[in-house]
Amino acid sequence: MHLLEIVRDKALMQPTPRRTENSFTPEEVDRAARLEIYGSDFSEPGTDYCLFILKDAAGREIAQRRIAGY
Repeated sequence: MHLLEIVRDKALMQPTPRRTENSFTPEEVDRAARLEIYGSDFSEPGTDYCLFILKDAAGREIAQRRIAGY
């Protein structure tokens, strides 16, 4: 698994009409300082996935969502 991006813009963390099923709640986003996006490596066993982890200003995990594919 590789860190692909770190997002600090809360607007990009919010659910949208096209992105609701695996979205973070508004309460989770309010507490977040950053969103870390990880992706599986093609050589890893199993299906490919992306992992989204919300963290607060101290680096503590608030919530995470895993989705299949890229």
